[in-house]
Amino acid sequence: MKSVIVLLTCWFVIVAPVLSAQEFSPGFIHPYHLSIGLNKTTSLIFPCGIKSVDRGSKDVLIQKAKGVENILQVKAAVKDFEPTNLSIITCDGKFYSIMLDYAQKPEPLTISFTPAPKADISGQLLDEQSYHWIADSLSSLKGFLNKSTVNQRIRFQLKGMYLKNKVMWFLLELHNMSLIDYTPSSLRLFLRDRQKAKRTALQETELIPLFNDTLSQVKGLTSQPFILALRPFTIPSSKRLIIHVREQHGGRLLELSLSNRQLLKVKKL
Repeated sequence: MKSVIVLLTCWFVIVAPVLSAQEFSPGFIHPYHLSIGLNKTTSLIFPCGIKSVDRGSKDVLIQKAKGVENILQVKAAVKDFEPTNLSIITCDGKFYSIMLDYAQKPEPLTISFTPAPKADISGQLLDEQSYHWIADSLSSLKGFLNKSTVNQRIRFQLKGMYLKNKVMWFLLELHNMSLIDYTPSSLRLFLRDRQKAKRTALQETELIPLFNDTLSQVKGLTSQPFILALRPFTIPSSKRLIIHVREQHGGRLLELSLSNRQLLKVKKL
């Protein structure tokens, strides 16, 4: 009897783990390598709508093509950035891994991950003209919020949030209180962990707007409103929504941080 118990014990300790390991063998996804540049935009066409995008570095700029769900536009924010990556999930559950490096003259500028590339506008909530019409009407509103941040005499303010046509609209304003013109170079929205645990990388998830105004130069001692549109959403209490504006060839970086409690102040338009 003792010998049987010993044999069974040896089987569970030695043989069972080996059999279990043989049942599952992890696979490796070989990433697609892509070179991008500072002055040219590269377009990635996917078989269906883009569900989420995660990028490894702020030195890369990404956005969905306006009014289209399945085309991602990518370009460099700075020259000679360190190689980084994009992780993309599409609405059919497929995962795409793309390694990015810098090139002064990137080629190709259009990459299709589907044999019959076409723009997917099935998920579009409004047409392009409607987005612009609503954005123009919002720009003239006084607003009801006063959430702001200031850096080197540039104030970045959230003036209002509205729901219209199943879209969440953000009324924002850049106010230049200095004599030096402020030229924005990029706008980013992402979710960030409220607190970072020690020795843990900061987690950021990019949000891609349905619509956003083109940011233009803000002259000294003037202000400029602009509009962002996203699908209605809430966030966990452990995260913050960050709206980030970077100055072209300058050091005035602005980050507006919003909690879920603040997002719930949205008003119906």
